[in-house]
Amino acid sequence: MSSLLFFRKTVVSSAYLGFYFLVKGFSKMYNNKSDFFDKLILFLDVSAAVVFWLASDLITMEKFISTVAIVLFVNAFYFVFQLPEIQSKVLVSSILFFMTCVVHDGLVIGLGIGNLKLLSNYGIASMFIGFTYILVIHYRDILTRLVIIHTKSLTDSLTGAYNRGILAELQLSGDETFVYVDLDNFKKINDTYGHETGDEILRTLVQTTRKNVRQSDIVVRMGGDEFLVILRGCKPEKAQEIFQKILLEFKNSHTLQPEFSYGVVPFKETLEKTLREADELMYRMKDVKKGTLK
Repeated sequence: MSSLLFFRKTVVSSAYLGFYFLVKGFSKMYNNKSDFFDKLILFLDVSAAVVFWLASDLITMEKFISTVAIVLFVNAFYFVFQLPEIQSKVLVSSILFFMTCVVHDGLVIGLGIGNLKLLSNYGIASMFIGFTYILVIHYRDILTRLVIIHTKSLTDSLTGAYNRGILAELQLSGDETFVYVDLDNFKKINDTYGHETGDEILRTLVQTTRKNVRQSDIVVRMGGDEFLVILRGCKPEKAQEIFQKILLEFKNSHTLQPEFSYGVVPFKETLEKTLREADELMYRMKDVKKGTLK
């Protein structure tokens, strides 16, 4: 019998403590402050949870439950008064169901109708389900916002390509081909035609590149007019073919007929070594164009 009494005390007290935390969380979520009424509800919930432990037997326990049930009414009315602040239909529905259960039980207890079953337990469960749903949605939204913020932090605002920060997050398998790209005579374009024209050409380069590579491939603006393109599962020979096509299309995309030089290398042990070799090959192509290297 003592075990049953202990179990009964634990379950009923936990319900009122649960309401304590629900009210506290709701107050912070919607009101951003605890006014007098909130504090009164919190005090009543804690007091109710403590009172049950004073019961010496099951009969006294049931009397306490009937007497303290008024606190359930107070909690119910508290949440009903907060309904205008709630935008979730799921939470509103769970609160209304809880309120209906509490009113039903109040009438059963008050009128002494012994043949009707009390429904408050179902109402409490409904409340907790509603708040659990809100918490899941809330944290999902937070996670989504964090992902968006993180993605923006890795994106170059001018061209829409990734910035260098993406390199620290790459998982390389070793079958990638790296293409280092640098525009030819870009400073002259900026000086002669202005930075708006230069920006337009940079954006066009990224758009043309993305149109000719796969979504799984990565376009990175390394700085200024230098770009890195990482082609996954692509042989260097195929990468050469792709960038010859990109170069021709890019040149014909603007009246200034801009061009770029590039270096193509497969992954070489480390990212640093790969970038260094691709950069050297790109400058060698520039020198060939200038006629300083054959």
